[in-house]
Amino acid sequence: MSQDNNFWETKWDICIVGTGAAGGILAHQLAMHNFSVISLEHGEKIDNNFFSNHLNPEQEKNFGIAPDMPWPVKQSESFHYDNWQANQLYAKSDILSTSSRSAEVFHNHQIFRLNGKQNLWNGVCLRYSERDFRGRDYGDSDSNWPIGYTDLENHYTEVERLIGVCGTKEGLDCLPDGEFIPAKPLRPADQLLIEGVKKISGINIKAIPNRKAIETRSEAANQCQSCGACHYGCSFGSMYKFSSHLLPRIVNRSNYQIIYNCKVIRLHRKQDSTQIHAVECIDTKTYQKFQVEAKIFILAAGALETPRILFNSEDDLFPEGYANSSNTLGCYLQDNIKANIGTSLLKLIGKREKYDVGFGDNLIIPRFLFENQDFRGGYMAQYHNSYPKRPYYLDGFETCPDWLKKWIAKLLFRSYAVILFQGKPDVKKSNRVFPSQEQDIYGIRKIDVEYEMTENDRQMQQSMLLYGKQILSKCSGTLMFTYTSEPGHSIHYAGTCRMANNSHEGVVNQNLRSFDHENLYVCDGSVIPEISEKNYTLTIMALAHRLATYVAKELSYFAVNVYK
Repeated sequence: MSQDNNFWETKWDICIVGTGAAGGILAHQLAMHNFSVISLEHGEKIDNNFFSNHLNPEQEKNFGIAPDMPWPVKQSESFHYDNWQANQLYAKSDILSTSSRSAEVFHNHQIFRLNGKQNLWNGVCLRYSERDFRGRDYGDSDSNWPIGYTDLENHYTEVERLIGVCGTKEGLDCLPDGEFIPAKPLRPADQLLIEGVKKISGINIKAIPNRKAIETRSEAANQCQSCGACHYGCSFGSMYKFSSHLLPRIVNRSNYQIIYNCKVIRLHRKQDSTQIHAVECIDTKTYQKFQVEAKIFILAAGALETPRILFNSEDDLFPEGYANSSNTLGCYLQDNIKANIGTSLLKLIGKREKYDVGFGDNLIIPRFLFENQDFRGGYMAQYHNSYPKRPYYLDGFETCPDWLKKWIAKLLFRSYAVILFQGKPDVKKSNRVFPSQEQDIYGIRKIDVEYEMTENDRQMQQSMLLYGKQILSKCSGTLMFTYTSEPGHSIHYAGTCRMANNSHEGVVNQNLRSFDHENLYVCDGSVIPEISEKNYTLTIMALAHRLATYVAKELSYFAVNVYK
């Protein structure tokens, strides 16, 4: 084994699969409650020294350009390639959860490493509103969540206090306020946006400081260094990650252990019971298989890997996979609708004064179309302005001579701004994952993806482009560059193990317990019945905090009444 200990001989109170947004919160909370907890992590350790986003291109290996980057690269794909260190974290096809044929309809970006996708997340932490939990009631969708905002409100607060979220209180119904540390100061481009949106007639729209899990306080040792590119990872520990924030608090406790290079293959039931007995794993270094036993199991491996594990846990009693009596396992796959509009702002062209660029997207535009008749659901936007490391804003000047491009690059350097729109997708049962015939390098069956955007989704994208151009024009925008993304690029995968009121409509109940297995829980993006236009990570973390609270209260009952 790659770990020299006897963890596989211990029956743990709680086994958590995954160390990302949910897995990290769960491990910390439950270990601090003195339960014996084991975390199973597919990948290796990682620390802040891994990342290089603070370096200039000439300081990076190969100028930071990944060796497999296609050329020319689409702007919509650029952030997956133009940072060498970050690019290494994205899983290659041989270990992806999804099959090669699935790439034609869904662009899967997974990270199998300590922290999961939070290694390269952008840190945006937005509370869902009551409307987001009541889509059917408000006409945004066909269904409601089985829980509401009040069920998560206190857990949002506790998570914000735990991880540190910057922002300002705005009193918006569509975007509830939280517990905030100070926001980043505004920049010249931010002032242009704030004034620009005021000039948009006929709608109630405003720009507000972004809310991100980033340390902004100057007295903190890990304060933000204003690199302007959070999605390439943070080498200063300024942004929340399990590895740098919560793991150090529990890693040396006798009741906690984390196992790396441990890929979970499937679950096993007790004989003549629906209870889960153990997880079967494979050491990704030695290919040796082993099992881990526990009283309670929590899958927090993500909206693609978690249903894959459940499908691969099929047996005679559950031939369609565990937790699948509803036949909804893998269904309702979602990812946010996305469109980007970029330009150079005339009022900033030629400007040379330096300023604190912050974390790039210092402002957001909360949802502003509520009476829209062209499509249902809504969208929001992030506004990005930073010192670009590579001049993608020169894409429209291919025919210019090199000497002129250099002059233009200096002229436009601080002028480039992008509005990144993100919207609520239509929720369709037919958008799904299901067992594939293809296997990964460990011999484990992958999943296939079926996904189609709807006409409603396309209409939303067109509205994003329309309003994006209007907004940037009011900010003194010049030549506009636009692109729309296909499914998977937002990396907000959800819905495949949806939470439901009963066992006919979903995989887990309102407490995230499987309807079919009383000691199996799921807590990641897969349980979200429907995502909204907002980044969903804070909601996943609040669900994890709520689940940890529930499990802590219930474990004693289970020990007395269930486990003999």
